Amino acid sequence: MSKNIKLNQFGSVMTYAIKLEDLLADYYAIAAKNDDSNQSEFATRSKASLKRKKNLERSRRENVTEITLEPIEGLETENYVFETTKMDYGTINNNEKIIIRFYADAGPKLNVLESKRLFKRYHKEHINLNNLE
Repeated sequence: MSKNIKLNQFGSVMTYAIKLEDLLADYYAIAAKNDDSNQSEFATRSKASLKRKKNLERSRRENVTEITLEPIEGLETENYVFETTKMDYGTINNNEKIIIRFYADAGPKLNVLESKRLFKRYHKEHINLNNLE
């Protein structure tokens, strides 16, 4: 997911959010296997990411007919790439900051109310996850 892709339509933003949550779910699943002291926390985070992914997929699918073809500007994937090979707490918190920034940047640009609400909620959820010590 390191390609520089412009997120200039509702569908591309939603697809990217789904991919980010899927990647994050895998990342936390691996962290759960490698960190006995926080195994439960990471497993919970992985499960939550999969739930967010499922809700984003549903929102994209259900709202595709409501989409107006207004272009979205100012979002590029290169600004939201996070580290998937390191599992230290600093990297994990930094990854959460990147996801927080994505939801904060992309949410207001969406023209579908339900999806905009999801992005706002997921922004808050990730803020709450950005405190691993």
